Amino acid sequence: MALAPTCALRDVLIAWINHRLEVISQTQHRLAVHRTVLQEQVTRLRLGAPTDEVELALKRTGLALPKATRHGVRQPGI
Repeated sequence: MALAPTCALRDVLIAWINHRLEVISQTQHRLAVHRTVLQEQVTRLRLGAPTDEVELALKRTGLALPKATRHGVRQPGI
């Protein structure tokens, strides 16, 4: 009768792994969208677009510049 717990555990593991894979897939999609938006906006800035327009576009996509960074004009670490 040791097979029943093993089968139950297998089903739980399969469900958990599938859930984690779905979460990872959604995260990858969100990051890909963010990357595309950021690449578009950095290109616009390099081509001379007004910073307020770029900042507004970033806000619309949920990628607003943090207030502390905006006023302190800190460069991100590389």
